[in-house]
Amino acid sequence: NQLRTEYYSQPIADVDMTVFQKEVDELYVLAYSKLHAKHRCEASERLLEQVKEEKMLMPTLVNLGNKHLKREHWMKVLANQQRAYDPSISLDSLRQMKMLDPQYREGIAEQAAIASGEASLIQTIDDLRDRWEDIRFEVKPLRDSKDTFILDDVAEIVQQQEEDLLVIQGCLASRYVSGIRGMTKR
Repeated sequence: NQLRTEYYSQPIADVDMTVFQKEVDELYVLAYSKLHAKHRCEASERLLEQVKEEKMLMPTLVNLGNKHLKREHWMKVLANQQRAYDPSISLDSLRQMKMLDPQYREGIAEQAAIASGEASLIQTIDDLRDRWEDIRFEVKPLRDSKDTFILDDVAEIVQQQEEDLLVIQGCLASRYVSGIRGMTKR
């Protein structure tokens, strides 16, 4: 209960759900081990039931703790709620709004997947942009001219451009591009 209170009362943005998940898993193993015949008691059975409930919720909690969820994703998650998104929202708040109930889990998972997909595409685009900012074109003088220059061997640059265009086309074809289409076209 103390573990749950600790994690549920903090703003979701401050909770490391992987740590929470690990602690719940460890607690589950401990509670399960206490259910052997000679250790069996009502308290350990109650603890195991509570931890099982938390364990079943964990995929949803991990999705809600996705660090890539932005305001627009939260707006969709909370679309049918009276309360608007605010960065200090906690798991307790979501539980009180019944957002941890089974009927909302699929929508939460979908928004978490979209957020992660968009973040991955943004990272790919940033990597491409950084790579092209570092490319230096080599020039050489045109024949005997001192004032006119032409590009030197560009075979590697053309090869890189072709590869990166394929990456960009892949980004544009991704199912997660709709939220960041403007960025990918630039």
